[in-house]
Amino acid sequence: MFQTRFFLSAAVLLLGCMPSLNGQVPGAIPPQFQDLNSVLTRAVAAYGARRGGPIVNSKSSGTLTYFSVSGRQATFNVTLLRKGNSQVQRIIQQPRLQVRQGSNGGDNWSRVGGFTSPAQGAVLSFIESQTTRSIDSLFDHRAAGLVLHDAGTSNTARIIEAEDRDRRKTRYFIDIATSLITKLEVVTGQEIDMFGRTHLITDIYIFSDFRNVEGVVTPFKIERYTHGIKIEEMQFSSVLYNTAVFDADFEIFHESIF
Repeated sequence: MFQTRFFLSAAVLLLGCMPSLNGQVPGAIPPQFQDLNSVLTRAVAAYGARRGGPIVNSKSSGTLTYFSVSGRQATFNVTLLRKGNSQVQRIIQQPRLQVRQGSNGGDNWSRVGGFTSPAQGAVLSFIESQTTRSIDSLFDHRAAGLVLHDAGTSNTARIIEAEDRDRRKTRYFIDIATSLITKLEVVTGQEIDMFGRTHLITDIYIFSDFRNVEGVVTPFKIERYTHGIKIEEMQFSSVLYNTAVFDADFEIFHESIF
């Protein structure tokens, strides 16, 4: 019995000391992902023509599904317009009214039916995930005034933390195998639990269903989580680049309360 255990222990020890066939220790971060600049350069290249190059307009169409703790709630048609890193509008077509959420590059706004107000809370967080805290803003971080920090690793992702001029932080999870950003974590605040421990309050966006559109790798599915609960899912059926999008598409309606 002792001899059997000895041989098993020796075998486990030997296997643990052996390198993998490609020269990497299993679970280790490849050398090209050790340096922050290399990680970012590979990510820019992975997305193709749009990322890190001239900013173009885009129009995406599909569905938006709302969720709660009890599961799927309702699904509506959605259109997402973007122009550069600062202008966005999401149009949600509900049965009895239209919901619009957007930014003209200066003001962030929300319009429900005939009433327009400044965007705040969950709506503001979404708008920023498409503008000031977007993947494009990370790739153009110098112009955006972002300071980048190495936030380590998580499972199979390398994490870059971007801090803006107001010291707000956004984390980008870059998949080691593909160099694509599969997760964006917006830090919206912090809270203290009953044991006195501080926890970050985050709004999380998960990107998947990547497809090549006109040479640009594009996520067709975006899932959103708040406090660990899934609250939204956008599934696009069509994404167009270099399409006709104008500044007027992002302006606030005249009867707003700004």
